[in-house]
Amino acid sequence: MKEYYSCIIQQRPNQGTTLLTGGRLFQQYLVDAYNAVEEQRLKWTRNNQDTLRVDLYHNLCDVVTRGDTSAVRLGKRIVLPRTFTGSPRYMIRNYQDAMALCRAYGNPDLFITFTSNLKWPEIAKMLAYFTGQKAHDRPEVGTRIFKLKLTELLDDLAKKHVFGQSEAVLYVIEFQKRVVYVIEFQKRGLPHAYILLWLEEHLNGELPNLFEK
Repeated sequence: MKEYYSCIIQQRPNQGTTLLTGGRLFQQYLVDAYNAVEEQRLKWTRNNQDTLRVDLYHNLCDVVTRGDTSAVRLGKRIVLPRTFTGSPRYMIRNYQDAMALCRAYGNPDLFITFTSNLKWPEIAKMLAYFTGQKAHDRPEVGTRIFKLKLTELLDDLAKKHVFGQSEAVLYVIEFQKRVVYVIEFQKRGLPHAYILLWLEEHLNGELPNLFEK
């Protein structure tokens, strides 16, 4: 279902533009699409609890130990896998991975904030196809360009070493052993990322001049 909606909202020259020019109705369509995808994922989790081996979680024993012996309050427990984005197990796993790096390498050397910008030329180029459109009318464009630029920035930090050789870095989601970062959305709907970076000890806290030719 996620691939279906991703295909639908793509801009093509040989197709109608009613959906993309809907303004706030298009925003509502994206919200409904997200809810539909999440509902499908939750429904699969509920119907495949045996596959997820939830019998390993002794919930009944925990309830009795806690003193809650009323069967009316037990209900049916649905366990979300740790791969479900936003679930408590997902957040705890990523937090523990980040703390493991702090335990091994100490405090990070750099705290980098990467924020989306509505004035990016790539966004303006996409909005120019339809007269009168604003950046908030096409939230998927800004989010997609932000992800592309964030990926380039992480490659600069982890592979090109623009700040010097990185000693410990970790992708919280993709686990490629390079950078710790988290993506959040502002109240205006713009995404931004917080990045933690560990540098090699031989830099002695001195960063290279990135503006030198």
